[in-house]
Amino acid sequence: MLKSIANKILDILCSKEWNPQLRNRKLLMRRRVPGGWEYREMTSEEMEDLIAWHVMK
Repeated sequence: MLKSIANKILDILCSKEWNPQLRNRKLLMRRRVPGGWEYREMTSEEMEDLIAWHVMK
């Protein structure tokens, strides 16, 4: 029950935008979907943007 309440709160608070995340030594994109998370591989454009952002930082 506590887990379902936490999932509902995360569904409300988290956006559905893709965010980079390191998982199992691999960069993936993650977004919140109702009741869980969805993962996908990063595109080359997203990888270049992430590298450029870190260089400017």
